[in-house]
Amino acid sequence: MAKGASIITRIMKYLPDVTIGILVACLLFALVGLVMSIVQGYRPLFFNTITLISLILPGIAFFLWLKSIRRSPLTRIQNGVAGSILAIAAWIPPLILTNVPEADWPIVLSLGGIAGVLVYLLLANMHRRLFHAKLARNIALSAGIDDLDDPEVQRLAKNDTLPHAAVFCTGGPSLALTTVLFEWTSTSSLSDVALVSIAWGISLTIGLIAYNFLPAQRDIYDFITESQIARKRP
Repeated sequence: MAKGASIITRIMKYLPDVTIGILVACLLFALVGLVMSIVQGYRPLFFNTITLISLILPGIAFFLWLKSIRRSPLTRIQNGVAGSILAIAAWIPPLILTNVPEADWPIVLSLGGIAGVLVYLLLANMHRRLFHAKLARNIALSAGIDDLDDPEVQRLAKNDTLPHAAVFCTGGPSLALTTVLFEWTSTSSLSDVALVSIAWGISLTIGLIAYNFLPAQRDIYDFITESQIARKRP
């Protein structure tokens, strides 16, 4: 039984590396196809490779996150929750637009802007109420601090990074990309599935990058790193 568990542990340890390697190989293959489509002027291949690249990039980002679990429990927990929410935020706008007549788009886009602000306020409020205590505990655990009421831990836990990344850095770009792709004459031959895939993949990648580099999130990572270094000093 212990041997079986050991094998599973090894597989899980190297799964992110193997998967990233496979995805990178697929990405290189897609890039070669993209170059060939440009050289040959073959539009169907061009948009097929763009779709494939758009789906591969967030996959690589996700598994790079899985590799980062070795650094701290905070990263493991936050990446799972944040990745799911960002994926949904990137998927909803193109899904709505592809199911609404194009004549109604101006109304939908106007309402979408208002809805975006309201959703942000709602998510920010829910994030602080539902996840504040959990986030504070994870920050303290990752930083090696026993006191959950530490002022800096409490300050860092009160952030709107995830709602901000979901609405403005993922949902917004997804809505804009879908609109551009639908209005662009060069993409008129693409199916709704292809358009949604491109908008979803690109906006999710933007959201993942933004989430990790927004100031409040960088402050958390820096605080954890500095606390870990301080603990190791004699």
